[in-house]
Amino acid sequence: MIKDIVFDFGGVLTTIDPNVALKRFAALGVENPGEMINSYCQKGAFFALENGDITAVEFCHELSAMCGREITIEEAKHAWMGFIVDVHTTLLEYLQTLRGKYRLSVLSN
Repeated sequence: MIKDIVFDFGGVLTTIDPNVALKRFAALGVENPGEMINSYCQKGAFFALENGDITAVEFCHELSAMCGREITIEEAKHAWMGFIVDVHTTLLEYLQTLRGKYRLSVLSN
C-alpha cells in the first residue's frame, strides 16, 4: 500500500524558465549571469544561497559587489523569482485532496 508521495517542485509543481532570471540579473548589472546560473546547478553566491550557506542579506551584499551598486532584497527577489514562470494551481488543488490519505513531500535540487 502506498503511504508516501514525493513530488519535485521545479518542473512539476511549477514551470521554470532560467532565461527570465538571467535577463533580470543581467538588468541588475551581473556580468555573464549564464556562467553562474542554469537550470540544474548554480555557482558562487547563487549556489551558496540556494544551498542555504548564506542568508538573503548576505546574497544581496555579494550581488551588490558583482553589480558595483547596492542591490536591495526586493530587486534580488524579483530577479530570483524569474525562474518561476507559472505555478500549476490545479495540481496543487489536487494535492490538497490527497493530504488526508497520503504523506506528501516536495523536494527540489
